[in-house]
Amino acid sequence: MKAIILAGGKGNKMFPFASHRQKCTLPVGNQPNIVRIVKQLEGKVDEIVVVVNEQAQDVISTLGRSDVRFVMSNNLQQALEQECIDDCLVYYGDIVVSEETVDAVLAHEGNCVLVQPTGEYLPTQDYLTAKVENNEVVCVYGHSRGSYANTRLCGVYKLTKELLSYIDITPLGFDSVNCGQMPDHEYHLENTMFLAMNEGINIHAHVCEDVIDMDFPWNIMDANQWYCEQYVKTMYSNCIDETATISDKAIIRGFIKVGKNSKIGDGVIIKGNCEIGDDVTISDGAIIYPNCVIGSGSVVTDNCKINDCSVVGPKNKMGFSAEFGGVSFTGMAQVHGSEIYGVVGKYVDIAAGCVTGILKFDDMLVSQKVGAKRYANKNTNIVCIGDYTRTGICNVFYPGVKVGSHCALGPNLTIQKDILDNQLVMPKQEVEVKPWGSDKYGW
Repeated sequence: MKAIILAGGKGNKMFPFASHRQKCTLPVGNQPNIVRIVKQLEGKVDEIVVVVNEQAQDVISTLGRSDVRFVMSNNLQQALEQECIDDCLVYYGDIVVSEETVDAVLAHEGNCVLVQPTGEYLPTQDYLTAKVENNEVVCVYGHSRGSYANTRLCGVYKLTKELLSYIDITPLGFDSVNCGQMPDHEYHLENTMFLAMNEGINIHAHVCEDVIDMDFPWNIMDANQWYCEQYVKTMYSNCIDETATISDKAIIRGFIKVGKNSKIGDGVIIKGNCEIGDDVTISDGAIIYPNCVIGSGSVVTDNCKINDCSVVGPKNKMGFSAEFGGVSFTGMAQVHGSEIYGVVGKYVDIAAGCVTGILKFDDMLVSQKVGAKRYANKNTNIVCIGDYTRTGICNVFYPGVKVGSHCALGPNLTIQKDILDNQLVMPKQEVEVKPWGSDKYGW
C-alpha cells in the first residue's frame, strides 16, 4: 500500500509563520511535523509519496535524503487521480497525531477515516465533518451546523481502490452542505468520500480525541503542548548520554533525557521531566518547570525561567532573568528581565524588558480575526512573532497579537494590533519642557 502525504497547501491562515515556510515543516517537539509523519510510516507502507506545490523547496530540503518520492502538482485532484490507483493512506501534512493512532487506521481492512469529536473548541461550522454512529460514517458534511455532525474529519484516511476510483468524477466544491452555506470552488477529497458513500461504499470511523490540525498559529502551541504531555510527561526513567555532565549542586525532581556533550551546572533547578538535546548548557540558577524540551545547542542560564510544557528550539540563548513560556524556533535570543508567552520564530531577538500583557480585567477568551472570521480557543491569547524580527527595549505585547517576519520594533512600543511582514515600527513621543531649578525648593 502507498502512503500519500499532502504538503502543498498555501497556509494562508498561519501568519506570521507562512511567508517562507510550508506549514507541514513547522516544529513539533523540535522536529518538523512532516519528518515525524515519514518516521511514523517507514516500514509500514510500500512507498511514501509527498505531494508538494506552495513552498515546495522547504519540504524537499526538510526531508533531505529521506526515502520518499516527490510529486509537484498545482492540481490536487489530478495528482490523486494519477497516484491513487490502488489502496492508499492519505495523510495531510499539517496533522499532528500519535503513531499508535495512525497504526490503528492502517490496521482496518476497508475504508477507515480518522475523526475527532466536536465540542466547544471544535465547532462543526469551522471544519469538514461527519456524522458517526457505532464507529461508522453515516454522512459527510462541509462546515455543517452542530446538529448535523458529531465529529470532524482529521486528514488521515485509509481508502480502498474502489472508493478512490470516484476521484475523477468528483465535482469541485462540496455537495453536502446546509441550505444557505457557501462552499468554495476547490477539490476536496472528503467530497469524493461523500460521493462514494451515496453509491453504497462503507467507511469506518476511528475516533480519537488527541488530534491537532496546525491550521492557525496558535495550533503550533497546541501541538507542542500535546507533545510535552504525550512524550515528556510520560518518561519514567533517565536517559543520560555518557558524555553529558550534571553538577551535584543541581536539583532535578523528575526524569531527564540528556543528549551528547550537554551540561547541567550549579544551581539549576529542573522541577519535573525534561528532554534536553545535544550540546546544551543549563547553568547558574536556571529554573525549568515540568515537561519541557530544550533544543540542541541552546544556552539557558543566569536565573532564567522556562515555564511548564514549553519547547525551546535549537541554538536558543536565554538568560539574565528572562522568562519564557511556549514554543521558540531555531536561534531565538531572550535576555534581561523579559517575559514572553507565545510562539516565537527563528532568529528573533527579544530585547530587554519586553513583556506579554495579560488583560486581567477581561476574563473572556481572546478572539483572533483570520480572514473574515474570528476564532477563539485556549491558546488564542498567545503572542506570535515571525522569523528574523527584532523587538525593541520594553515592548509590551497585548494578548493575541501577531508580528510578522523581518520586522523591527522601536523601544517602548505597546503592540495592540497585528503587524504585517517587513515593517519598521517606531513610537512617536510628545514631551513637555518647563524651567526647573533650586528655586522650586525655596533656595
